Amino acid sequence: MNKVQPRWTGLVQILLIIIQSLFLPSATVIEAAEPPITSITFTSDGKSVLAASQAGVNIYDWPNLKRRGKLEFAFANIHDIQFSPDAQRLAIAGGNPGETGVVNVFGWQSRDTISALRQHQDSVYSIAWMNDNRRIVSVSLDRQVLLCHDSSERKVQKFAGHSKGVTAVCLLKDDTILVTAGIDQSLRVWDVSTGKMIRTLNNHTAPIHDLQYRPNHDGLPMVASISDDRTLRFWQPTIGRMVRFVKLDSIPLAVVWHPQKPIVATTTSMGNIAIVDAETAEILKQIKTNQKWIYALVVSPDGKWIVTQGEDGLQRHPFLEE
Repeated sequence: MNKVQPRWTGLVQILLIIIQSLFLPSATVIEAAEPPITSITFTSDGKSVLAASQAGVNIYDWPNLKRRGKLEFAFANIHDIQFSPDAQRLAIAGGNPGETGVVNVFGWQSRDTISALRQHQDSVYSIAWMNDNRRIVSVSLDRQVLLCHDSSERKVQKFAGHSKGVTAVCLLKDDTILVTAGIDQSLRVWDVSTGKMIRTLNNHTAPIHDLQYRPNHDGLPMVASISDDRTLRFWQPTIGRMVRFVKLDSIPLAVVWHPQKPIVATTTSMGNIAIVDAETAEILKQIKTNQKWIYALVVSPDGKWIVTQGEDGLQRHPFLEE
């Protein structure tokens, strides 16, 4: 049986609150629990932050994090939101578990729907835009990795190889290499032009939750992965090498790179944010938040702040001390 992914825990918690309310006196009032945030991203101008959850996509002003708008969608679960490289389109991925996976694409300025890609048979967990601003790679719990044109479901390229659900994807900077990871505990490296798998990396010993490519780096491409085995691992996928890893005190749930430095931040199931040096695997500091099970985080464009879920929406934490 496949391991249930931790980000579903928020839905379970909400159901438990509803069940408990049935057995409490009628005078008791229970506040509705906010669903967990599953993906966060900045707009290209750095003036707004988008946060996705089962309740839709909320828009916050930056840096005061005041909520000023909301985007709503028909499917029940949203797992990833990504702007196209030219920032003109927004893709929102999710779906209805066990039924269908959806990637909605619409114009950011016009808010008009461009397409609704429905090639998956289970929730889409992660997406990545190609540099042409038209093609999207999507991965799903249905084990599929698909490369689709955003205006046509007929233009589909398939990458077959994962034995269980796929939870994360990233493209290397020239779009020739694709890296995916999932519940089968493996990272898989693909040739985009042929669709063939180049290699499998099997060092993780439990399901993998997230995978992120190091930006603005001139050396061999590097990615960071996190897993239920409580490790954060650094890889050079083009040569099939795991560079180093660090064992954390609890399960890491999301990871992000600093935009200029070889440093990552990862949230954990205990509500901490660990700041880790990718060149030494040293934990530089731990940030304690007022949340547990934080499934998403993002770094501000200037690299100074980490943004995560807070009690009433989003909260920010200093990335590194000056």
